Amino acid sequence: MIGKRKNKGGGERKSTATLVLSGAISHNPEKYASRLLEPGGGLRPIGDPPRGLTKAELLCWHEILATCHAGTVFEEDRFVVEEFAKVLAAMKNRKSKKIDAATYARFFKLVAMFGLSPADRSRVSVQPGTGYDENNPFSGLTQ
Repeated sequence: MIGKRKNKGGGERKSTATLVLSGAISHNPEKYASRLLEPGGGLRPIGDPPRGLTKAELLCWHEILATCHAGTVFEEDRFVVEEFAKVLAAMKNRKSKKIDAATYARFFKLVAMFGLSPADRSRVSVQPGTGYDENNPFSGLTQ
């Protein structure tokens, strides 16, 4: 399949940031040793939204970043967040109640990529620690 990278178990490949948050890398460091050379490494914050977004897309950009798990979206992800903002804005601002199949599929692909579906969210562990706020379910996520 084009665009999907399968792992040995048959599922889609998870981002390194998701593996760090879930504890998989610390549990099995030998398995993920090849990811030490991953470009970018998620060290730079995503920064301001790109120029040229409409007002609706700009609102969606901020909504997406506010919804994503802490420590999983970085500068290297800007193009994908921009695309997600455009698709989300298109879905919210549509004139009819019908959504074309391509937009619908793209939206749910992006939701899954960012771990925002219930199934994907269940793969991220929340570890209470310093600064943990029981009113914020994402405050305990650590890198």
